[in-house]
Amino acid sequence: MSTLTLQQKLYIAAGANVAFVVSLFLDWFGPFSGFDSVPSAWIPLVFAAAAAALLFAQASGYDLPVRVPPFATAAYLSSFPLVITLMMFLEVDGARKVGIFLGLLASGAATAFATLIWREEG
Repeated sequence: MSTLTLQQKLYIAAGANVAFVVSLFLDWFGPFSGFDSVPSAWIPLVFAAAAAALLFAQASGYDLPVRVPPFATAAYLSSFPLVITLMMFLEVDGARKVGIFLGLLASGAATAFATLIWREEG
């Protein structure tokens, strides 16, 4: 049984997605940022930003103008940056910097909390 409320979990998952977006601007490998390292870095950025917006909307009680399953969509959108970051972490040899560790931690937390919310709330 979790002691966190639904709203707290939503804010944690949304904040973790925002932290992933911030990590893209930090150094990942040597002097190269996440945008320099990840091919088409704008795609995980858009996915993470969309997941954060969806989670913030749910936490605020805002009704979306379209019918989408919000928790399942947020879990999917949050998982894509995790997969990309994990692939980059395992693939690239070299000096890993703080940005990739933050990106991996943030995308992992976002995916874990979004999936937890989805499983509990449906």
